[in-house]
Order: sequence, then structure tokens, then C-alpha cells
Amino acid sequence: MKVLSTSDYAMWLRAGEAFSAEHLSSEIQEIIKWAPALNRNGENYLIARKELTDNVWEAICEIEDWGMAERIDNSGYEYLKVDASLLDLIMTTIKLLLKILSKPEGYTTPIKRPLITFDDSPSLS
Repeated sequence: MKVLSTSDYAMWLRAGEAFSAEHLSSEIQEIIKWAPALNRNGENYLIARKELTDNVWEAICEIEDWGMAERIDNSGYEYLKVDASLLDLIMTTIKLLLKILSKPEGYTTPIKRPLITFDDSPSLS
């Protein structure tokens, strides 16, 4: 059984701040739709409910609807057992989204489109 690393939890915290539960759920559903065929590979993550914000928990629970996760209630503590290969793919994609959304330091001007050879060609008129 795999557990989320400290950096994984930090990424989910950032995602929870950047996205609403609905937006994050939508992103997760899109990732699953475009992912390779869903087949549980046997390895799973065990994620504690208390470790995530409400909107992140709600979004991750969407994976359960696809048959790739199951909730476990153990003496009042709620956990989600999620297929590791799918969650790894989701986390990689969310990390990329967060990277795109964050501005690099010192970035102040938009990137200009490079000229292509016919951009400065004379007109025919």
C-alpha cells in the first residue's frame, strides 16, 4: 500500500487553494476520460480524509464513481483506497496544471510569437 508523500500533500493543498471542488472534479474526470483503459493494477494509495481539504477530498472521491477507488470507514476515520497508477497520473497532471497557472518569477511581459517567413512578405495589391 502506498501513501502520499509530503510533496504530494503539498500539491493537493495548492490544488485546493487554486481550484473549487467542482473545477477539480471536472479536471479529474477529464484526466480519467483521456487515460488509458482503467484496470486496477493491485497497488493502491490509502488516503486519510483528515489530511485533505474538503474540496480536494470531494474531488478525489469522484474516482470512486469510476470503480477505481473505494471508501473505508475505520473506527470513525475515513480513508480512500485509490488505484495507484490512476492517482499517479492524476497527480502528475494536476502538478502540470498548477505549474502552468503559476507565473515564473520575473515574468512581466507576454511572450511574443516568433516571426515566420511569410509574416513580412509584401502584399500582392
